[in-house]
Amino acid sequence: MDIYYIDRKLKKSCSNLKVMSETYGISAEKISKRIQDLEDFHNLKEYFEGAKGDPHPVVYNSRNCYAVQIDSTFKIIFDINQEIVRDENGEICLDQITSIIILAVNCK
Repeated sequence: MDIYYIDRKLKKSCSNLKVMSETYGISAEKISKRIQDLEDFHNLKEYFEGAKGDPHPVVYNSRNCYAVQIDSTFKIIFDINQEIVRDENGEICLDQITSIIILAVNCK
């Protein structure tokens, strides 16, 4: 999938392992691995079916988003970063979602 970040500061804190270690401590390598996992899957449906981290819907800043658990301390919060396609039941076609935007890496 294509990964984007809500701002430059977050992108910097998630793109360099040294900066990540300063920001997230011992969780930095796990965060980096989860982001790499997101990039490696072709679409959100594949990620939800095969990923670690218990991907699940959440509400973040009044937005319907998704979260992936990193460990007992951190989670990655992301949203869909493209036009949303829905099926005849109104459900999001996760197999059509190939671009996401990371909104935050938060403590629980």
